[in-house]
Amino acid sequence: MFGLINQQDPNIQVYFDRAMLDEPVLTFHPDINTQTIFIKTNDILRFVRVMGYEYEVLDLR
Repeated sequence: MFGLINQQDPNIQVYFDRAMLDEPVLTFHPDINTQTIFIKTNDILRFVRVMGYEYEVLDLR
């Protein structure tokens, strides 16, 4: 997710599983797999929009 910070390609598509978004807090690796960030779901959605990307919600169940 945080790879969007350094992304130069504006054609990146971001997808979230609907069940994932039901959780109040999500966890991500901040571009290093030895660390984990806990972030509120609403904050990660806002982060994606602030970075200039839209996202789509899918039902993957």
